[in-house]
Amino acid sequence: MPHDFSFRFQHIETPNVGPNPEDIVDLPTRVSPETVTIDNTEYAVVITGFKQGGQIVTRFIRPENAANSADLVAVPARTGLPDVHITTVRFKGEVKRSQADEYVEVVNRGTAPADISGWVLGADDAGQNFTFPAGTTLLPGARIRIYTDQSHPEWGGFSYGSGRPIWNDRGDAARLRDTGGTLISEYAYGSAASTP
Repeated sequence: MPHDFSFRFQHIETPNVGPNPEDIVDLPTRVSPETVTIDNTEYAVVITGFKQGGQIVTRFIRPENAANSADLVAVPARTGLPDVHITTVRFKGEVKRSQADEYVEVVNRGTAPADISGWVLGADDAGQNFTFPAGTTLLPGARIRIYTDQSHPEWGGFSYGSGRPIWNDRGDAARLRDTGGTLISEYAYGSAASTP
């Protein structure tokens, strides 16, 4: 049964002169105001990003006087609940030796904010745990990245601060646990991805 969902897009118009004349397209809200009930459970649609050039981004740049397009990445989600998942592990960085640009991407696919203060992201080896600081809240549809040794404010600004690689280039699994140690999400990659 078809159902319509509506969203407001935000087009940030920048001055048409200077070093950055491009405009920015973003979403001020990522959860649909409309819901649908399926099997007595209420769902909304959550937009988790824009897909452009094979990459999922949280906003995109629109060049002045040029057409631009992006696919929406959206999921149905139960209303009133957060739903936090690891979506990507970039385990082969381009920075030689340190692979400082490795990252793990985490998204809240739910319709409610998720307080992830004190949650731990890690692999199997000692020294590979990252604990989210107090006051860390992941809004509905928000994506963040935890880098090995870089800080990217547009992705939350999180970093292990490690001078050596965190993620095994052959394969491993990233695990996200809450403050009680409960496994919230696991993402196997490389050779570990094919392990049953």
